[in-house]
Amino acid sequence: MKKNTYISNSIQLLANIGIIAGIAFLVVELNQNSDLVAAQTRNEIAQSVIQNIQMGMDPRLVEAFLKTESNEPLTAEENFLMDQLVNATFRLWENTWYQSQEGLFDTDEIEADVVVWQESMREEAFANHWASRRMTYSREFREAIDGFVDSSN
Repeated sequence: MKKNTYISNSIQLLANIGIIAGIAFLVVELNQNSDLVAAQTRNEIAQSVIQNIQMGMDPRLVEAFLKTESNEPLTAEENFLMDQLVNATFRLWENTWYQSQEGLFDTDEIEADVVVWQESMREEAFANHWASRRMTYSREFREAIDGFVDSSN
């Protein structure tokens, strides 16, 4: 009888060790999957930045930007193109902000982005777009942008 109890206890112990090992393996796999998702998300944001830069290299946009810098009036087409570029930039910022709130960016990274955002909001195209379209962005992002728009006034 003692031998059966010993064997039964040994089997239960081994089963429990197997369960614990399985849970540990699952935790490791989940962490690796989370790291992979974070890396993919960061890569997609980097690709969006590259696309945004390429969009801004359109000669019509370059001309519009130069006109803006020298306080020359823009044509309707140039205004439209600038607004599209600014809108794409804000959407990129909004995604970056969201991902940072989800922990995919560390504090130094998002603080560096915020500095760029603050500088950009001093530009007329960004300020005008924000004033007219801010309600089309998420509440959390609006609060972030509004916070440093208000602090720069």
